[in-house]
Formats: sequence, C-alpha cells, structure tokens
Amino acid sequence: MQVAPRRFRILLGGRNLYALRQADPRSQLPQDHLPLLNARLTAREAEVIAWIACGKTNPEVAILLSMSERTVRAHLESVRQKLNANTKAHAVALAVRNRLVPF
Repeated sequence: MQVAPRRFRILLGGRNLYALRQADPRSQLPQDHLPLLNARLTAREAEVIAWIACGKTNPEVAILLSMSERTVRAHLESVRQKLNANTKAHAVALAVRNRLVPF
C-alpha cells in the first residue's frame, strides 16, 4: 500500500491520501457543502482566488491581473457567495478542497 507524503498526512490528520481519493467525495463533505460540487467559478474568479490562495493581498492581485482593487473585492465577494463561505480564508479553503482552482 502506498503512503502519502508526510506533509499530506499532516494536512489530512494522518489519514492516507490515496484511500481518500478512492472514497466517494460526497461522503467526506459536510451536508451544507454538497452544492460546492456543482459550484461554477468564472475564469476571472478562479484566477483571483488562486492568487489569494498563493498568499497575495488584494492590491497585489489587482496589479497582477490588471484590475482595480475594488474589482478584486467584487470577485472575492462573488466567490464567497457561490461557496457559501464566511471569510476570504474560508473561501480559499473550500475552493482548494473542492479543486475549483487550477492547482
């Protein structure tokens, strides 16, 4: 049996990454997050949330994507609503967990 690298085991609370991939993803999500499997982010929203996930601030993302900071905030608000997230960090966690960002 293959064992996940240590950093993945830590993130997953010691559980085997490969076993998680084989399990039904719906059984692992809380019931209130089941709609996330069908959540659709626009390409621009996915870019914004991906840069935020990389640790960039709103002004940095605005410069990288050639848009105003207000537009970045609007995209983040849209993502938060689509994912039913309370905060920016919560939205990033849900987007990464549900593979809604391109990494």
